[in-house]
Amino acid sequence: MSSQSLAARFRIGIDTGGTFTDIVSVDTLSGKTHVTKVASTPANPAIGLVRGVNEILAAAGATTDDVAGLAHGTTVATNALLQGEINSLGLIVNSGFKHISKLPGSRCRKVTAIPISG
Repeated sequence: MSSQSLAARFRIGIDTGGTFTDIVSVDTLSGKTHVTKVASTPANPAIGLVRGVNEILAAAGATTDDVAGLAHGTTVATNALLQGEINSLGLIVNSGFKHISKLPGSRCRKVTAIPISG
């Protein structure tokens, strides 16, 4: 195992919402967690995300070199859809989730399958 992989021990999860961005980190060696909340920046969500990640790393005494993984999710699109601010929407799923367009209450008017080999 390299010294780089030993240093990279923090896993970070981020949820960007319309008002706040929530960030949690877990130290995979100690199990210790840190949680923070920063103001979201709707004009450029990356600003709030980076601010929050920097804040949580500082609280953990870590740097970006210590990050083993990062997961990001957002409720911004969901909220816009629920509030009627989106007129059309696309959803990309892998073959294991193609049934989503057929769920009760789904209003999918057009489903297009694009096979991708890899």
